[in-house]
Amino acid sequence: MCHLYGVQQDKSSKSAASWLSKAATGGHVDAQFHLGLLWLEGKGVTRQDDTEATKWLKRAADANHPDAIFNLGVLCISGTGDMPKSGREAARYFQQAAQLGNKEAQFRYATVLEYEVQKLRRQEAERARDEAERVDDEESDFSDDDEEAEESDDDYFGAEKQKGDAEEVIALQPLQPRDVKGKVGEMLGIALHWYIKAGKQNHGLAQHKAALLYSLGVDPIDPDTKDTVWHSRPSVVTWGKSIMHALRVREAKPFSRYPSVVTWTGAVREREDSRHPNLEQAAKWHEMAANNRVLASAYAVAIAKELGQGTIVDLEKSFMWYETAATGRVGDVEGYMTGVEYICPHCQTYNHNQRTKDTPKGNNRCRQCKEERF
Repeated sequence: MCHLYGVQQDKSSKSAASWLSKAATGGHVDAQFHLGLLWLEGKGVTRQDDTEATKWLKRAADANHPDAIFNLGVLCISGTGDMPKSGREAARYFQQAAQLGNKEAQFRYATVLEYEVQKLRRQEAERARDEAERVDDEESDFSDDDEEAEESDDDYFGAEKQKGDAEEVIALQPLQPRDVKGKVGEMLGIALHWYIKAGKQNHGLAQHKAALLYSLGVDPIDPDTKDTVWHSRPSVVTWGKSIMHALRVREAKPFSRYPSVVTWTGAVREREDSRHPNLEQAAKWHEMAANNRVLASAYAVAIAKELGQGTIVDLEKSFMWYETAATGRVGDVEGYMTGVEYICPHCQTYNHNQRTKDTPKGNNRCRQCKEERF
């Protein structure tokens, strides 16, 4: 590793690969993982070899190395080496790595669950459309098409669609708090659970997504127990665990020292029927994401602090976050979400933000006066 990173040794991928090979052959799991990456990149080894890379990554994965498992999932997206090209297989690896604590896997698996939610909503919309068409024409039958779509639709990671597919896809309305119930609510709750896990490891985009789900009124659900954090299921166990929380948020009325089973059950049903945004948590996670250079969250924090949504009104900080979102900068570091506009400090012209942390400074001149932004 000293040779690989040039720590008190000459930086040499070839020497690093030689030592890693000896350690990996002897069964060192971390060495197997890093050797697999070197084969994948073709550094320090005789050639770039995807098959050899997956061989070593699989050995590390067999020993529950979370980063190796995550990388096998990434390879499944493109079908690299001897890995199958399958979104479902990639999602399986991401889930396994997420359970072992890999923050990027936690984020990606949560996006898979959100994709499944959209697919579920689209299938319901298609069934409603087909039912309407069946009323008009009793001979119409789309059941075979639906089954085929359900079996083949595992494009979780943005593979290109065929040109003709765009006409068949039903446009869905954005999710609203009223949609967060049943299977959709459960899947979004599990997705929020993984976004929070990744967000606590300082994953900026996971923090941003967690804020968005909180703003829909989603409650995190532990996938191991399938219980929401506030224990929504009216059982004896959740009743006992939720006494103080239920009384504090007035989800149930006190009966002696304990919530009434009747009022508790009624509160659960009422919450399922009408969810409300958790603005306090949304503002908290947006601010964490904004500090991690997510410009969309910086804009959301600015609005929250201007209007007092989930936080106290602070116009000075609100202006600061509006300026951050507009200029695309957090301190001396470029934000990594583009698509915002900034005002030229020289001529006050609106410009589309095209500069990222990887683009040269010269690519960020004002379209009107041609002066650099900073």
